[in-house]
Amino acid sequence: MLRLSAVIAAALLAPGPETVADEPLRATSVSAFGDYAAWSRWDPSVRRFRLIIRRTGEAAEYAPVRPRKVPFDVDLGPSGAGAPVAVYSRCRREPPKSYEPNPLPEWRSARGCRLFELRLPGGREKRLSLPGSGSAYLPSRWGHRVAFVRRSGRALGRPVLLDLRTRATTVLRGGRRGAEDDPDFRDPGVFALDLKGRRVAMNWGYYGEFCPHPEKGLTKSSALYTEIRVATPDGSARRLAHGCLDVRPSFVLLAGWRGSDVLFARSTFTYGPTYRTTLALRDGRARRPRVDLGPIATDRSNVMSLATAGNRLVSSRQDYDGADFRDRVVESVYARPTRTE
Repeated sequence: MLRLSAVIAAALLAPGPETVADEPLRATSVSAFGDYAAWSRWDPSVRRFRLIIRRTGEAAEYAPVRPRKVPFDVDLGPSGAGAPVAVYSRCRREPPKSYEPNPLPEWRSARGCRLFELRLPGGREKRLSLPGSGSAYLPSRWGHRVAFVRRSGRALGRPVLLDLRTRATTVLRGGRRGAEDDPDFRDPGVFALDLKGRRVAMNWGYYGEFCPHPEKGLTKSSALYTEIRVATPDGSARRLAHGCLDVRPSFVLLAGWRGSDVLFARSTFTYGPTYRTTLALRDGRARRPRVDLGPIATDRSNVMSLATAGNRLVSSRQDYDGADFRDRVVESVYARPTRTE
């Protein structure tokens, strides 16, 4: 069992508790659903990452599953009966660490991945049977459906929606493939996704040629692009937000569904090891303008992963202490937005 310490909530969020996981943590993705939150913690005694499950008001605990060499691509959601479950992959060849600004595993490079599920609380790990072949990773569960990314051989990984009752699978539309490959980014594709009902919100990344210049408009300049997209089984796909790491470097991070809206963050580099990260909501059908909710971290925090459950926000971030970055998991409460139609 882990010991957790309470600190003061970020001033620019609604008042509420904030929780920080003990060191040593290392970079990790996070997830949240209902009263639960999940992330990975480095265990130096076994030199592996262990899955952490925490219920609001209770101590965080190690999940009763085998550790792995990389942080779990864990996602929390409801089972077909509405009970909370955790889904994640296990891979024959684990992915390597990605590059800054987000040093989480580069899942597109994993091979031989299979999906597993853990019922909360106190369940036992079981493998999810998937039709078809190929490596499956970055799962997200909602009721009788599960979304994930599937990759076969050298083909581009594709987002897939599976109905666990009928076994019917639908390949969803992703984003642009990009103009060229970059040795530091490798293939384009999904690096985070969240399922609700039949709609999948995803973070898509690719290496493109044009990046908005604050004075010159679109200029030809190769850069890493990140996008927030929503795809549905009918073949529709909408881009809700984007960023690029070039003239005015920025990237967008998916937090997940908040009702019919998608919650995400935009991190913008300012100078040195300094970032400005702001939270925003956008209608999942892109029919209404973005709603900005304000900053969610100090200027010296690099936010790597986000998850939302109600008005709870769980984030994995690196805080710069003047000499180096310290990895933390933070739970806070953000203000419920008021829309003006």
